[in-house]
Amino acid sequence: IASGVKDVALFGESVARLTADNHILMTKTTVGGEQDITLAAGDYRSIADYRNDIIVLQGASQFTIWKDGQLRDTIAATHLDWRKNKILLTNGYDIWRYDTSDQVTTLLDRTGSNPSIIRWHPSQSYIAEVVAGQIQIIELDNRGEKRHVIDIAPLAQGDFVFDPKGEKIFILTDQDFSQIQIQ
Repeated sequence: IASGVKDVALFGESVARLTADNHILMTKTTVGGEQDITLAAGDYRSIADYRNDIIVLQGASQFTIWKDGQLRDTIAATHLDWRKNKILLTNGYDIWRYDTSDQVTTLLDRTGSNPSIIRWHPSQSYIAEVVAGQIQIIELDNRGEKRHVIDIAPLAQGDFVFDPKGEKIFILTDQDFSQIQIQ
């Protein structure tokens, strides 16, 4: 990696590099040539995700979304998860859904639970989060003020992912690798 590069992300046959002087350098590995996107001043620490024509940059307490080489939105958040065209974001108090197709932000949860990890369930009908060392699943529905939270398993340290169908959770810690069947 060249000096002055903060982060690198790959998507298909494209490489995006975030430079120390706030540039995104886009390179197609098959065609060659380079596109240079000059970013507005900001505290960009890393490329949080990169898909097709959308780059999500992480700052100290916000995510910046660039689409087609232009700034689209800046959202105050500390964690994110991306599934299909929807980005799940949290600032520790609220959980938001950002739709990359129409650039609409929707509040999903405002409990102040301060999750350390958030994940989309593959169906996008549920959110999984880690709160106070416990994996919880929140059902998203339109039935008024009801909020259904299901405690799944303890997770003091480590990470978890869903299988593609959303039927299992795989938990990885320093000491263990386990799976939980969801019914």
